[in-house]
Amino acid sequence: MKRIYMLTMLCGLGITISPMVLTAQGTGFTFDAGAGFTAPVQHLDSRTNFGYNIMGRAGYNFTPRFGLLGEFSYDELGLTPSYLATAGTPGGDIHTYSVTLQPMVHLKTGGRWGFYLTGGGGYYRRTFELT
Repeated sequence: MKRIYMLTMLCGLGITISPMVLTAQGTGFTFDAGAGFTAPVQHLDSRTNFGYNIMGRAGYNFTPRFGLLGEFSYDELGLTPSYLATAGTPGGDIHTYSVTLQPMVHLKTGGRWGFYLTGGGGYYRRTFELT
């Protein structure tokens, strides 16, 4: 359990270098949102159906070099009829949601490409419900 906790902390607080998604042309507010479908992974494909996800992000560049980004994400997968029959329930699903806060330091702010460092942490919750 301690190993899983440490791995989660390293992933959540790790520093990532990635191509710039938010423009750092100056200060200002930015946001984006999205939605899509969620496919079950290898070990859950016999227990879960396809589901959906939604996410939203909002941030503010305080200076051309520093910004702060908040993100909310929600995922839902339904359970297969065979799994529900095994559990003896008529319905159920799995939800995962997260709320994160990520400071950003922009390394290169001019030109066609830019880069930034980001880290942060958040709250993650997974629920499994049978009805």
